[in-house]
Order: sequence, then structure tokens, then C-alpha cells
Amino acid sequence: AITLASAGDTTATSVVSLTDNKANDITITLTAGDLEVGTINAWATAVDVTLTLTSAAGQDVLDANDNSLVTGDVITIDAQGNVGTTTTLALNTTAVTLDVDSTVDGAIYINETNAVTVQNATTADGEVWIAAGGALTATLVTAADAGGNEEHDVTLLTTAAGDITMTDVTADDDVIATTSTDVEDGGDILVGLVDT
Repeated sequence: AITLASAGDTTATSVVSLTDNKANDITITLTAGDLEVGTINAWATAVDVTLTLTSAAGQDVLDANDNSLVTGDVITIDAQGNVGTTTTLALNTTAVTLDVDSTVDGAIYINETNAVTVQNATTADGEVWIAAGGALTATLVTAADAGGNEEHDVTLLTTAAGDITMTDVTADDDVIATTSTDVEDGGDILVGLVDT
């Protein structure tokens, strides 16, 4: 396994697990500061990635250089602040399952390269935007507004062939779901519980 800890701003330029084995999970924990993500590669069949930035206010997981790629079976991210900063500087992932939380004040912006199951994507005070390069299953997605003074959307979209399945999706404002605009790729939108 690879376990890294830091108490200040950190750039993960290249963190790679060379063997696709469950024992080789990657864990990065910051007790202060932000994490700038480059390449974090734990393969995508057995090895998990966990990023934890929950000790200090405003800790963000960033892709300011627009070169991130986090690869893993289950990718778990917990941050007090943002995960990604905009739709154009979203955190790029290649995962089977995503579990992402912004626990205090921040948004979630994820650009997934393949089909993915979003086991959880929750903000305490921010929007959620997730794009997938295949089918997107939103098991639990919540964009809340802790202060009751803003409007936060949930946006789910596919950029390639695949359905969007919404099991439990809640937004402070709007829920927006869009499948690929390519007529050959277009999928269905399957709705379970949606609350705005």
C-alpha cells in the first residue's frame, strides 16, 4: 500500500501503484492545505484511492493545471472545501465507483472517463456536477445549501453512449440530466427519487 500524509499544500505529481492488487491501495491525507492532483494511479479493477482533507476549513482537492487523472476501483474523496473548481477544471477520474463528499462549504466537479456508479456525491453547501464517458448510475447524490441563501444544482451528464440512472438525487435548486448529444450515442434517463 501507499500511504502519504502532509500538513500543508501538496502536489501529487505522480503517485502510482505498480501492481493491481487489493493490498496496494493509495491513501493520501492532508491535515492542512490543499491537494493539487496530477496522476494518482491505482489501476481500476482492484486497487482503491482515498483522499482525505477534512481537518481544516476550506481544504480543496484541485486540478488548477488541468492535468489530473485519478485511477482506481473505488475512489473516495472527503474534503471540507471543493473537489475540482469549475466544469473546465473538474477532477478527472477513471473509476468503477465514486464516493465523494464536500463536508462544509464547497462544490463537486468530476469528469469521469468511463461508465461509473456514483455511490455517493454529497455537498453540505455547494453544487454537484458529474460528467461520465459512459453510463452514469447516481445511487445517492445531494447538493445542499447549509446557509439557506444560495441555489445549488445537481448536474449529471454523459459524453458518450450510456444511460443516466438516478436512484436518489436531491438538489437545493435544480436537477439537470443530459445524455450525449451525439444521436448515435444518446441514452435514456431513468428516474427513481428526485427532489428539488
